[in-house]
Amino acid sequence: MAIETAIDLAGYFSIADFAIAATYLPQGIGQGVTVNIVLDQAHADAGLFNTGYSAQAFLATARRTDMPNAAEGDVLQTALGNFRVQKTELDVDAVIWRLELRKD
Repeated sequence: MAIETAIDLAGYFSIADFAIAATYLPQGIGQGVTVNIVLDQAHADAGLFNTGYSAQAFLATARRTDMPNAAEGDVLQTALGNFRVQKTELDVDAVIWRLELRKD
């Protein structure tokens, strides 16, 4: 049984609330499809031997119904820049994508 209902997800992915508009381009080509995503920015520690280097990490949350076959190499174009999908992971209910991104 899914925890999130369609109404819950509609509110979460609303531009008025948490989401931003993006153009989804499978493998970075084609006309693309407009989708709403929730974009997060975090910092990840990187480097060897605790060098103190911190790298920007970008994560996006998206509905699987908007992006049924999200894959590494796909592109999300937003007002904040273009992001390439590095890794995809579905939630336990297979409804929500969690995407690791690299800013192009």
